[in-house]
Amino acid sequence: PIPCVPWQSQTSGQYQRRVHGQNKLLAMNYLYKLPMDEVTEAHREWGMRFSKLYKKYRTHDNDRNPDRTIRIGYISPDFFAHSVSYFIEAPLTFHNKENCHIFCYSNVVKEDHKTIILKKVAHEWRNIHGTRA
Repeated sequence: PIPCVPWQSQTSGQYQRRVHGQNKLLAMNYLYKLPMDEVTEAHREWGMRFSKLYKKYRTHDNDRNPDRTIRIGYISPDFFAHSVSYFIEAPLTFHNKENCHIFCYSNVVKEDHKTIILKKVAHEWRNIHGTRA
């Protein structure tokens, strides 16, 4: 048994159950005594349960040429001296610049030295702070 409170019983709201479920799955990744297949199955089961709540993806009309440039977008409020920025710096820096076109959508309130570094490694930088969806 997992030494966590069953997420289904923690709250009655669908959103809260989903949040608690995500937290349980995160905790399971760090419980070293759990068998890996049990952790894997819990993640798979959670994904199956919540994927039923959303429409299935449709096929897209995008270019299927394997040699095309892939456009990748990252959105974050943490493109500044924040722990997340240190994790994202390597992927941004070491993407294959020939095959990938990198867009960063920054929701940073106050830019700093780390923001400047990240701006230099993206092909395109878009400041979205203060804009509405």
